[in-house]
Amino acid sequence: PRVSSAVVAVATATGRDMEANDALANQGCIEELQDGAVMHRRVPKDHWCVSRTDLVDFECRVWSAIQLGQIQPTTLDEFDPCDRSIGPTLYTINEQLIKPVTKAAGRMSWALMLHPDGLKCDLFITHAWQEGVFEFLRKVLYSWPRGARHAYCCMLANPQNLDIGGLISNPRESPFALALLSADFMLVVPNHRASIYMRLWCAYEAFLAYENDKVIQVASAPIPTRCLLGPSLWVCTATLCGALAGYCRHFLLLPGHLTFVEDYVYWVVVLLPWLGSSILDNPTARRACHLCGAAVNAFYATTADMP
Repeated sequence: PRVSSAVVAVATATGRDMEANDALANQGCIEELQDGAVMHRRVPKDHWCVSRTDLVDFECRVWSAIQLGQIQPTTLDEFDPCDRSIGPTLYTINEQLIKPVTKAAGRMSWALMLHPDGLKCDLFITHAWQEGVFEFLRKVLYSWPRGARHAYCCMLANPQNLDIGGLISNPRESPFALALLSADFMLVVPNHRASIYMRLWCAYEAFLAYENDKVIQVASAPIPTRCLLGPSLWVCTATLCGALAGYCRHFLLLPGHLTFVEDYVYWVVVLLPWLGSSILDNPTARRACHLCGAAVNAFYATTADMP
């Protein structure tokens, strides 16, 4: 018996006899496999959902797994383990986190692993899997529609260890379509790599949402405060300069109210920012139009308020 155990240990450690090991593992997981399959037959397809809190927890779990080395870069996804702005693609997350964890739990989806009785869908999330997981989660969490409670997100809703092909063989009866029909909102999540509508399913989901008059929103990431600081300073400076010019005009140059010509010019200048945004393509020129508009409006507002 000791020799037999040693042989088995060596064979396992060196990778030999892997087919026999897989067969034994499969035999031990037959009951779990049936549990996952039965669960997805029992729970309606439009109930394979997660909550916003689940997504927050999922983000923390992904980051923890990366730090522990459980999620690692591959030749197809050479992500930076220290980067929390983009992160690994959803393909990598599925292979290295979702599938192993849900397989051990019974081969159900991540959503039903958390909520065995399901959560009714009122938010459908459409996206492409080549995006980074942190990029995706940041946009979804920031753009979560008011009033939405439970979201259908395919990577978490579908049982990744079961036959997904059989679930989507009939598009109209697929989990995607049924969840979308149940939802009040559809959240479109763009990414930095490519248009999501290069995926046929995303195009079909857009068609289905439009056909059924769903509220369609495009997700966006929160704007960092530092990105707003520069433009805010420019606008404040332009406004201050315009107000100062109006003060000087009233007390030093032409005391009194605005003339007819100045009133006429005012309405022309008010249109400057709109014209700049509509006609000009150069960002610098458009920005200059907006700043001029802010300055001129401050000039006239200051002059009009003078006694």
